[in-house]
Amino acid sequence: MNLEWRNVVLRGLKDSYINVEKTKSKKAREIPINSILFDVLTKLKANSGKSKVYFLLRVLELHLQMLVKEQALRISLFMI
Repeated sequence: MNLEWRNVVLRGLKDSYINVEKTKSKKAREIPINSILFDVLTKLKANSGKSKVYFLLRVLELHLQMLVKEQALRISLFMI
């Protein structure tokens, strides 16, 4: 999937989605965005401009950072 800003609809937390035009079933889909992804995409859009490559790399980087933070939180809660 080639994710571009034109596929991302940010209208507020409850009305935001990613529009996927090419699927296996050949039908377009709207995938809802959760609160974490909404925050990430909102920040990215403000800082990324129009760059597709930058967009994809930043999404991956921020997703990895979130996973590391979640894991660190789980470990710290386990150690208490």
